[in-house]
Amino acid sequence: MVEPIKKTSGQIKSPATSTGSNKMLPVASQLSRATTTTVKNLTTALSNSMNTTKTSLGITPSTGKGGKKRNRKWVGWLILIIILALVAGGYYWFTHRNITTTLLSGKNIRTSAVSIVYRASTIPSGVVRISGSTLTFEDVNLPIVDPDYYAYSIQLAKLNGTELEEAIDLYRFYMDADGYPASSDDGMPIANFDIGDTTGYNRLRIVLQSVESTGGGMSGVVLDGNLGSGVAVLKFPLDLSSATGQASFSQGDDKDTISVGISLNNLDDAELSAYGWKFEGWLAKMNGPLVDATTPLGVFNAVGGGARSNFTTKRDLSGYNKLVVSLVPDGSSGGSLVRLLPFSAELTIQ
Repeated sequence: MVEPIKKTSGQIKSPATSTGSNKMLPVASQLSRATTTTVKNLTTALSNSMNTTKTSLGITPSTGKGGKKRNRKWVGWLILIIILALVAGGYYWFTHRNITTTLLSGKNIRTSAVSIVYRASTIPSGVVRISGSTLTFEDVNLPIVDPDYYAYSIQLAKLNGTELEEAIDLYRFYMDADGYPASSDDGMPIANFDIGDTTGYNRLRIVLQSVESTGGGMSGVVLDGNLGSGVAVLKFPLDLSSATGQASFSQGDDKDTISVGISLNNLDDAELSAYGWKFEGWLAKMNGPLVDATTPLGVFNAVGGGARSNFTTKRDLSGYNKLVVSLVPDGSSGGSLVRLLPFSAELTIQ
């Protein structure tokens, strides 16, 4: 009986790899094989090109051992450089192929516009009592300001008709969280002010000044009234109730750029300048009456009865729901919200 031939373990061959297994190779392995083939082809083409060039120039290739070693060393370095370049290029293509193979479509810009409304409730008012040389606040409503940026000042002025002839500043103060005046020097509360001799002056003013201003810009007149004994009623000197405006908003699908525009009309730029005012735009996150966050849009002037400003940013502005326009005194570069906010608009930034 014939017994089957037994093969030793050294004669047993491992099963052949199936043809479909190549599909499961890692991307790096496939890239390495493609790179090796490409390098071989490039090396052959380069060698043929160099031989052809040497023949046409009458140069006989060196047959010495030293020449062969130098040639092999030079070709080795060239192959290494090509391999590294192809590997780097292949890796970049593999990780960024959606950029190199997909055409960029045009951005779909969404635009919207909302009306800017006048907010009479933010306009200041005041009643003071003057007895001799003593001035006392009775009912003064002034916007809260940051004392690091702004300060109020009591001012005696002399007007000839509508022409300002002279003005002197007496006391610098700010309004504390409870709505009472406090000294800008030491933060102590002020019960009353000694305004001294008022002879020759016919107007009493409270002005807002920028701390950073060195006298190059005029102060913004917040309250103004006749100077005399007894009760003096002070008013904000500008009537902005007839002004109209619009806030425009644009954003691309990728939400990487947001543009907000401000347009105000029916303004008297001469009066704004005469009383020392310009505008500053803000985006705000409002939680009811509370301001959770603000982003400044920059300071701008009224020119020819209108005021225009445009702000573009790549910052994340989601959650901002209000655009407000604040009045700031001349000489200020802005940067701190003055709660003298005559204009506002509702915004939705997603």
